[in-house]
Amino acid sequence: MVKDGLAKSLDDSLDKGGIISENLAKNGIPNQSLAIDHIGIENISVEPNKLYEAVSVLKNYGFNYLQCQGGYDEGPGKNLVSFYHFITVDDLQKIDKVKEVRLKVFLKRDSDLSVPSLYKIFRGSDWQERETYDMYGINF
Repeated sequence: MVKDGLAKSLDDSLDKGGIISENLAKNGIPNQSLAIDHIGIENISVEPNKLYEAVSVLKNYGFNYLQCQGGYDEGPGKNLVSFYHFITVDDLQKIDKVKEVRLKVFLKRDSDLSVPSLYKIFRGSDWQERETYDMYGINF
C-alpha cells in the first residue's frame, strides 16, 4: 500500500514543471520540463536555436559553472542528445546545497545536427563539445 502512494507522488511530481523551467518560460525562452530526476536535478529540454539564450539566462540565475557537457544516442531510429549540466559555485562557507540543473537538446538523426557552441559563455566547453562531435557527429 505504501508503494502505491509513493508511485502516485512520483507520478504527480513528474507532471509538474520545475521552477527553473517556469522561470525560463517567464523570460521568454520556450522549453519543456523533463521533470526532476532520481537525484533531484531538474531536467529541461530546449530547441537548439534557444540553447545559447537559455544558458545565458541560467548563468544570470547563478548557474556559473558548466560541470559537464556530453552527448548520447537514444538508440536506433531515435534522437541524438547533447546535454549540459550546470551548477552554482560559490564560497564554500556559504553553500548549504549545490544548485544544479541539466539542459538537453534533442536532435533528430535525419535533421541538422548543429547546436550553438557555449565557448563564449563557458570556455571549458570547447574540449567537451569536440568530444561530443567525435563520438556523435553533433556540430557546435
